[in-house]
Amino acid sequence: MKILHIIDHLGQGGARTIVESLIKNNNNQMVLSLRKKINEPILDNQTSKRVFIYPSNSKYNLGCLNFTKNLLKKNKDISILHCHDIKSYIVGYLMNKIYFKDKKLIFHEHGRIFTNKILYNYFLNKSQKDVDYFIAVSKVTSDKLVENANINKNKIRVLYNFINSFRQQKYLKLNFKKNIKRFEIKKDQFVIGFMGRLNKIKGCDVLIKSLPLINSKYKLIISGDGPEMKNLKVLSKNLKVDKNVLFIGYYNKPEEIYGILDVLIVPSRSESFGLSAVEGQSMGIPIIGSNLEGLRDSLGESGYIRFEKDNHIQLAEKINYLIKNKIIKNKLIKKGLERSKLYSYDNFIKNLDNLYGSFK
Repeated sequence: MKILHIIDHLGQGGARTIVESLIKNNNNQMVLSLRKKINEPILDNQTSKRVFIYPSNSKYNLGCLNFTKNLLKKNKDISILHCHDIKSYIVGYLMNKIYFKDKKLIFHEHGRIFTNKILYNYFLNKSQKDVDYFIAVSKVTSDKLVENANINKNKIRVLYNFINSFRQQKYLKLNFKKNIKRFEIKKDQFVIGFMGRLNKIKGCDVLIKSLPLINSKYKLIISGDGPEMKNLKVLSKNLKVDKNVLFIGYYNKPEEIYGILDVLIVPSRSESFGLSAVEGQSMGIPIIGSNLEGLRDSLGESGYIRFEKDNHIQLAEKINYLIKNKIIKNKLIKKGLERSKLYSYDNFIKNLDNLYGSFK
């Protein structure tokens, strides 16, 4: 049984992280990227023969449809189309509906359902009769599929994301002094981290707005890329905090960043799971994040310090509180390390293989 993962692109994002690990650890897994983007670490000698990329950087290209059809014709042993997010849903649905009705179809919902867009909900609802399973990355995501798109509960399987095996606590001291020097961190600075795509949903602007209200010396490291990069840099300059903010772009060794952080901030306006937050917990980093259902589900109700989304004043208060309270910080670290054990790669693979096995 061979599986084709269809994904919009192989740039930064939680879906890419999942797909990357799957293909590297299973020779029966293949990947089709519907467009070309920069920063695609999945392409290495081990996996390159099982990775196919349509050579266009346009989000709205239609040529990927014919490309996908030809790929499936050449690889007749592919039996499952495992689709990640909206563009791949459409492509997978059309392939299954028109050309390859014998293929099994899986929609892997990573969080777009939280935006509650009418057209998106309508498409999911109308296509569900041809979809064999919907995978939800959290219980809350499953609930939203039912609530917003009226998906049949019997077709939904909850499969929590996993933490990559190389992102373990043992890396906390990995090149610690070297990275402190590299990122120009001073001994008396409290190191704040943000890791994620720089778009409005991830709320990095809320974090930057909170910085003038922090009462201690600090350094903010922003690891990620995206359409809001320019605006965020302008915002940090306008607030006169830019000297304490370092934009490092997409960084493909996140364990080195986690290893120097005193806190990780997750200021999202919407979140289905929060992969970077769970990774942070596994590395012994306390988390401050938005009071969202998805984060409470993945991190635990008492596993992180919460603030109301978009409230930068409250966020600053929480950061100041953590800086002064080492006891609370240590409790969060302990709870986080325990909680993160739920998200092992082995558990993920076992549950996913059981799902695939149901098609036999």
